[in-house]
This record gives sequence, structure tokens and C-alpha cells, in this order.
Amino acid sequence: MAERWDISDDRLTYTFHLRAAAKWSNGDPVTAQDFVFSARRILSPGLGSPFRYYYDDVRGTKEFTASAARDFSTVGIRALDAHTLRIELTHPAPYFLFLLGNWSWYPVHRATVEKYGRFDQPFSDCPGPAGWWATGPLSWRTGSRVRPSS
Repeated sequence: MAERWDISDDRLTYTFHLRAAAKWSNGDPVTAQDFVFSARRILSPGLGSPFRYYYDDVRGTKEFTASAARDFSTVGIRALDAHTLRIELTHPAPYFLFLLGNWSWYPVHRATVEKYGRFDQPFSDCPGPAGWWATGPLSWRTGSRVRPSS
């Protein structure tokens, strides 16, 4: 999703510059805010994701998950603008870019999540693949085949 990224000299801040043309398979633009929403969701104690530990190197994530206040502004993940995502770590982690390849970091389509359930609801009434939008180069038409997204 990023066309490039910058890493600060102290190795604590990663700034991702998202492709301006990135779109969900329904045509909506993919934005940095989609990544913030998705991170907040995966870190939500209500969701209970067993993969939240992929975020442990990010500033404030452990405290957010354990906190009753649920103030996500204390977490080091923010959208600087529609196409710029900044992630701040608590310590240098040379493996951090590798961690981003895990599906727990993939964005989810906010409107779809909110349409079929609560923000932190682990299971919803989503009608399966036909109801979800993807960010990748392929789409799946139920009862059909996998094909390149248009």
C-alpha cells in the first residue's frame, strides 16, 4: 500500500507514504485513516484478537489494551493526512517492517465493519466474502472465480 517509507535516524518513527491511487475493490480510496481505524480495532480488548502482540513494539499499545479509558490518542499510530501514516515505536525493532506483513496489520473497510456489527465485535452478521471489500489486486465474486480487480 505504501509507495515509500522513511525511518527516523533513531529508528523509532516510521512514516509511510501511501499510494494516492490505492482503492478498495468497491472503488473507495484507501487512506491512512483506514490503517488507524484497523489498528484501533485489532487492539480493542472487546475484539480480543490473539494477534494484538504484533503491535507490542508500538508506543502505547500495551497500555491502551490494558486501559479502561480507551484513549487511542496515546498510541503511536496516526494519520498525518489522507496518504501519510506515522507509527512510533518504543524501541528500535529491526524486524518491524517484517511484522507489517502479518494480516493483523491489513486495513479493514470501516463502513463495512460498522454496517455489520460493532467496532469491537469479533463476529458479525457479515454475509461472507460478498460483503467485504479488499485492497489487493484480486477480487472474489461469490459463485464465480478469483480475478484481477478492476
